[in-house]
Amino acid sequence: MIFLRHPDRQLSQSGTYLQELKDLYRQVSPDAVITFDIANEGLIYHHEDHRAAGRVAWEAAKDQPDLAFYLFHSSAPDVLVDYAPVKQQKKEALTILQGYQPSGIRHSILGFFAGGENYGGRAAYSEVGVQFGELLRFTTRGTP
Repeated sequence: MIFLRHPDRQLSQSGTYLQELKDLYRQVSPDAVITFDIANEGLIYHHEDHRAAGRVAWEAAKDQPDLAFYLFHSSAPDVLVDYAPVKQQKKEALTILQGYQPSGIRHSILGFFAGGENYGGRAAYSEVGVQFGELLRFTTRGTP
């Protein structure tokens, strides 16, 4: 896991974030990027850092048209991801993220998601045999 350590609510003003992501893409050569859907944003919790993260993740990949994007917080999901095989790692990641947040409402929200079996917006899709699932939108840089 790589944290770029940008202060909360300042990502959209960062003059270095785009280059940091370009460098990171070159360094790790990802097959896929998971980020926020800025083209079909979900209806709740519009956070300026989330919008900046999605926008810059997309822009940093402009020279990689086949790079897969799985977009969350989407109003137009088209892929169901079964995360049962990695649910413990997901819980641990959310717990780590919670540790970087100041106490207060955001801390409480992350604590709710990291605790018990509710972490990460857990949803069961029993009709297709998925107990721990998330809906995402899939696209590539070549087809927005």
